[in-house]
Amino acid sequence: MGAAASAPRLTRLTAADVDPRMTYPIHIAHASHPLRFAYAPAMRKELGRRANEFDLIHIHSLFLYPQYAAFKVARDHEIPYVVAPHGALDPYYRRRGRIRKAITDCVWQRSMLENAAAFHLTAQRELELISDLAPKVPRFVVPNPVDWRDYVDLPDPRTFTGPFLGARPPSSIIMYLGRISQKKGIPALIAAFAKVAPTYPDAGLVIIGPDDEGLTPELRSTAEHLGVSTRTTFIGHLGDRDKRAALAAATIWVLPSATENFAVAAVEALAAGLPVIVSPGVNISRELASLGACVVCEPEPDALAADIAALLRDPDRRLSLGAAGRQAARRFSPESVAAQMVRFYESLLNRTPSGQTT
Repeated sequence: MGAAASAPRLTRLTAADVDPRMTYPIHIAHASHPLRFAYAPAMRKELGRRANEFDLIHIHSLFLYPQYAAFKVARDHEIPYVVAPHGALDPYYRRRGRIRKAITDCVWQRSMLENAAAFHLTAQRELELISDLAPKVPRFVVPNPVDWRDYVDLPDPRTFTGPFLGARPPSSIIMYLGRISQKKGIPALIAAFAKVAPTYPDAGLVIIGPDDEGLTPELRSTAEHLGVSTRTTFIGHLGDRDKRAALAAATIWVLPSATENFAVAAVEALAAGLPVIVSPGVNISRELASLGACVVCEPEPDALAADIAALLRDPDRRLSLGAAGRQAARRFSPESVAAQMVRFYESLLNRTPSGQTT
């Protein structure tokens, strides 16, 4: 599937969707019902057929059929495997869908976690949040890669503002760019903008991203109720060039999530040189704040409004945050992350059966 398993509308991934630069073998296993669990029986068959080619299996995410299939093949063929939860074990998610997750745990997932060769986590905070689970399993923190070079030479911002914001765009744009999801805290951002709007009449709020959960009508109603609907623009999914042009046009970029395992979109905004505000729920917020690369703010309207207003009235502060953000984004370059991942894999493959390194 080319969309989240929970999305109301699903599109089929085809070979034409695969980046031609990817020269290694890729097998597309189409999902069938029940789609909610990404059930793709052809995936398990293909993994089993090729099992003798694998020294290590890296299982991404949890609770769906592809993870079960990979685990079963790894166990049946005695192949060591790594589990990357991608935030699925954070306390925020453990409180949701408890019955379904309890059944999954009893049937297979608890065994998968407890017998993993290691957990791959993308932030130190994620490591801390799951410290109570499978404590004997080694943990490694390797971040997600973001190529900062893609955000150095950005398109002319007018290629975004003209088509999407009209002939007279706001002089200051507060931007959210990411999936439209319940956890993202977008209502708090709209409420914060409503508090800022009277003081900054030339500012606008732009909310960009695909809406898998059907929340946009409710968010529009919130903006209407708060009196900022004419200054709040909702834009769906943008292609790569339009997204980069949107970042070029933004004044401040905000992510007030209740939880965010890594936040690739935030690193992209940093790489674009934007002043970034994130919530403490963004797992890399502490590292970024220690580098002076972002503002960390509670995802509440009053706090967000105060930090947004402070940046709007301080262009020098925006510039200094942007410069620090560009520098911080380089830490996540593909070359750096790949080197860390190679060391991670080698450390696992060099272990003897007793768990001692050779």
